[in-house]
Amino acid sequence: MTNGDEKLRISRWRGALWAGLAAGGGLLSSAALPPLNWSECAFFAFAPLIVICCHLRKLPVFVIGVVFGWCWGFTAFNFLREIQGSFGAIPYLLAAVLSLYFGVFALCVRLFHRYIRLGRDERLAAFSERAANPPRYPWWREMAFCVAVSAAYLMLEWGRAWVLPWNYLAVTQYRNPALLQIAKFGGTYLVGFTIIFVNAALAAALDSGYVWLRAGRRRFPLALTAALLVVAGAGVFGMLEIVGRNNARHYGADLVSAEFGLVQGNISQRRQATAAEAREALAINFELAENLAADSGEPPQIVIMPESASPIPYSDGSQSGYELRGRIYNFVRKHQLPLLTGVIDFEPDGAGGWNTFNRAALFVPGQLKYVDKFDKIQRVPFGEFIPFRRWLPDFAIRLIDMGRDLTPGTDYSPMEILPGFRAGMSICFEDVFPSVARREAQLGANLLLVITNDAWYPESSEPEQHFANCLPRTIETGLPMVRCGNNSSSVVVDGFGIVTGGLLKNASGGVDPIGKARVAGVVTVGVLPEPEPTFYTRYGDWFVYLMLSVFAAALMFCSTAWYGDCRIKLGLLNIKL
Repeated sequence: MTNGDEKLRISRWRGALWAGLAAGGGLLSSAALPPLNWSECAFFAFAPLIVICCHLRKLPVFVIGVVFGWCWGFTAFNFLREIQGSFGAIPYLLAAVLSLYFGVFALCVRLFHRYIRLGRDERLAAFSERAANPPRYPWWREMAFCVAVSAAYLMLEWGRAWVLPWNYLAVTQYRNPALLQIAKFGGTYLVGFTIIFVNAALAAALDSGYVWLRAGRRRFPLALTAALLVVAGAGVFGMLEIVGRNNARHYGADLVSAEFGLVQGNISQRRQATAAEAREALAINFELAENLAADSGEPPQIVIMPESASPIPYSDGSQSGYELRGRIYNFVRKHQLPLLTGVIDFEPDGAGGWNTFNRAALFVPGQLKYVDKFDKIQRVPFGEFIPFRRWLPDFAIRLIDMGRDLTPGTDYSPMEILPGFRAGMSICFEDVFPSVARREAQLGANLLLVITNDAWYPESSEPEQHFANCLPRTIETGLPMVRCGNNSSSVVVDGFGIVTGGLLKNASGGVDPIGKARVAGVVTVGVLPEPEPTFYTRYGDWFVYLMLSVFAAALMFCSTAWYGDCRIKLGLLNIKL
């Protein structure tokens, strides 16, 4: 074997090793999410990727980032294989798109290593010189590198939040309410920054520690120590908040309580239901509601049914539509209870057509029609509308169209479902958007109320992921949440992200937030008449904009350093710039 062949063989093996480490990091990052919930992995899964990106050229770095992102995206969103008619292809396609984000992130890591972590003399040194005298990385450069890398990752999350605000890094800690408490200041982005900062600092410590060990010296890992202190401080703050959550400031003498009846029909997905299937769904939900209202042990003060409680449009003129309206009216009149349920409804659009809404409707005794409503604002792409429909070719629309484009709502106003209970509504995956809950809290909501239907995913981890992604809304706003799902997660969560009640119990006797069963029950919900707004409710995503400024400053610093390096190199060649 020639020397060139040997170098090629070593290079291939090394490339395979880097790709394997990147793939393993992506899988570990995904394992921190439901259903595995190995939350500790989130604090070191990115470290191998960051170390690798510091020592490769641009194209290999981008490829390594894509490998990491594809492995993460495919496993984290594998539940999408269950969508009917997709032939299981969506996780592959979505992972391919998400992987590009991580490719860009990997390039940012390389850029920041070269122009922030390294000094000018080290950048301009020959390869043999750097091998003989490896760079030592001053502590302030290393700290700036870690902050810049963390800001770059938050820009990645923020960039995809406009379309897919799902499975943020903070969601890996949904079972760790102590760490999540800092979300009341900076939202989930602040939690995510804390986690990725630990990864960056760990990577820097491993990389620079290797250099210093080669020199026969030791070095104190200042950046890693700072990162661990940040995590410890956030955890201590969170524990103190949770321990004191029963004091008068949060749950004192002014607390108002009510009994909510939740109906979890556990009905299969019936988007294209036949008349018989629609009537069966209607019968199941109202039979559960009748049993709930007739129970003399603990009667509810309001009954909640989930999204898509019946696939029959409320205003439909068919026999099924008359049956739906009659069931609702008779139930409310018979039991003298308000009923809030999810319905599909339509209204004239003023141009000879119809607007169709995914709606939460409130019915009260003595009224023929609902007295208040909330129309879903954040629609599901490709499920409730086709993005860019007017520009897509007909064959593409036929391939992905699900038969309707729902009209988005525009009103965030809370619904007063009981005296003193002003509910900020969310329908379906709307509860994963921080902006929705925050706006409703600003408008006076003292309770978050979610109705949803995860029957699209009967076997996968999607219901638990959905619950994990919505839970931070309670901490960000400081408001309790009542969640009524068709097939899972019918629970009560307090303003600290802790489940306090639910319809199902686990083996240890606690609340099971993800259990699937056909059940109805009563839960106690307590609210403050006038809750104190959290810092996040008042100021929103200020931390994102701070990180955007840091990221922009880092890019400007790198461009200035690059320009300076070019002047020196051209000067050595006696070329004027």
